[in-house]
Amino acid sequence: MISEEGAKAVSDLQVAVVVPCYNEEATVAKVVSDFQARLSEARIYVIDNNSTDATARCASAAGATVIGEKRQGKGYAIQRMFETIDADIYIMVDGDDTYPADDAQNLIAEVAEGRADMAIGNRSDALPKSEMSTIRRFGNWMIGALFNQLFHASFKDVLSGYRAMNREFVLNLPLLSAGFEIETELNVQALVRGYAVVEIPIGYRERPEGSVSKLNAFRDGHRILRTLGTLLIYHRPMPFFGLLSLLSAAVGAIIWGIVPSASAGAQIGIGLIGCAVLSFALGFVLNALNMRFQEIH
Repeated sequence: MISEEGAKAVSDLQVAVVVPCYNEEATVAKVVSDFQARLSEARIYVIDNNSTDATARCASAAGATVIGEKRQGKGYAIQRMFETIDADIYIMVDGDDTYPADDAQNLIAEVAEGRADMAIGNRSDALPKSEMSTIRRFGNWMIGALFNQLFHASFKDVLSGYRAMNREFVLNLPLLSAGFEIETELNVQALVRGYAVVEIPIGYRERPEGSVSKLNAFRDGHRILRTLGTLLIYHRPMPFFGLLSLLSAAVGAIIWGIVPSASAGAQIGIGLIGCAVLSFALGFVLNALNMRFQEIH
């Protein structure tokens, strides 16, 4: 689904660079300056998410327009972007100076020339192993593999925070995520709503000295997985409840088959088989409703 502005020349488009930030005083001014230098006609916005340091002051001094978001979380900051900023193309980039501004033009070109509604910066080939802990690297791989399996996709970097999006995409996405799971939701919403998505190789670098990551591998990994499950129920109910039904039926049949028929264990087995039937029926009904809803909208 490519919007009408897809074929416009980049020079004719209004570009907004949006930088969600929480306590990034060490890097935000450089991020703003770098994008001003690479995209001289773009407007730079910093979404200040209750920073307790000088992030807002540094961003403003560097020439950015600062917008406050009181609800804590990156997802809320991106929601604020969608709600308040008007542009033809939106560049979303983190404020930690890990994403080079040099790659912005390539991302913009994919959207401006009509090849994508959202272009994602793929860090996979640019990230030396020394720059990410084994746990985080494994977590990113696991989440990506699970995402691709559940939603029949082939993304290489589902958690990238560097993206270009067109106006139609931004205006038509109802986002719910509060935190770092926002990138996962953007991917799912794009897939289920039929938007064209591409991944473009980009550079990536370590956070500079004095900049501290706000990502907690276990807490935020759990939230991303929970979001995946929730979105799967919303948009792919039959696979979710079908798998649940299959597992329940299998366990119930095993229990029923190995315990005496008059025992409490047998009753548990029968109950699990009954739950399997109900789960399958629920998935079928929700899937039908979901398909009808998509037809209406």
